[in-house]
Formats: sequence, structure tokens, C-alpha cells
Amino acid sequence: MPDEMPAFRPERQRKILFRSKEITTADLKDGNGYVSVRSLCDAFGLDPRAQRKRLARQQGYFQPYTTTILLDTAGGPQATLCLMASVVPMFLSGVELERTENPEARELLLAFMDEVHTVLAEHFGISERGEMQFLRQSIARMVAEQENFEENIAKKVDAEL
Repeated sequence: MPDEMPAFRPERQRKILFRSKEITTADLKDGNGYVSVRSLCDAFGLDPRAQRKRLARQQGYFQPYTTTILLDTAGGPQATLCLMASVVPMFLSGVELERTENPEARELLLAFMDEVHTVLAEHFGISERGEMQFLRQSIARMVAEQENFEENIAKKVDAEL
């Protein structure tokens, strides 16, 4: 998990305002945009510990896309777990909407999931139509791979039981 890794200093830290909820982002020197996992959880009423555990369980896939970034907070700079923006839709697809207790938070999360490609593309300046199509195809491929992975795990668990 990225906790053992050194925290990177961002070239730029920004916020996405989505329907009055703030989501913290950072741009690193590698040219990629990253999104704070905690800010996603705070914006949509998700349990940050549960989401970190889910990321830890799925590090086989998410490891190359997670990093720790030193972000400015009200309490000063904090090492923060972040996801590369391109995998945020994949990460959110693993959230069980029916387990989101607050109906308003569930509606907001569902709206963000519907718009996430466009919101992130506009925020990080990659809103060209061809790039958007490429991102959508990439996410569709990742979702299919993740579903296949989860199906295989479920079969192994069933076989062991």
C-alpha cells in the first residue's frame, strides 16, 4: 500500500467543485492528475477506512495507480492517499450504492459516477473528443477486467468452502 512510500510534492493542488462538494486533486511532475481518496469519501458520504481497505484488497490492480501525495490541509501538509484520475471511475464502480445509507449522498454519488469522465477530463484539461473516447474505452476495459477478477475470486472462495 502507498503508506510505505514517500509522499510526493505536487506541482499544483486544486479542487473540483461538484454540486457544492469539494474534491481535492493534485498534478504531479509525471504529467498525471490524481484525486484524494479521502476527499472522494468525504464528498459522497463513504467510509474512508472501508475504501482504503478495499484498495488494499485490490492492490493487484490498483497499485500502479495509487500514490501518496503531500497535500495542504487546514492542519498543514498531510500525506494523502491518491488515485490517478484515470482510474477513479473504475474505483467508484466498486462502491456498493445500496450500502450508502444517506439517500442524498447516494444520489450525488450516482450523478458523479454518470459524469465523472467529463468532470475529470475538463478539470485536468483533456477534454478533446478523441481523448474522452479513449478514456471511456479504457475504463470499460478495466471494468471488464475487474469483473472477471472478482468472478474468479468468487469461484475460488466457493470451491474452498
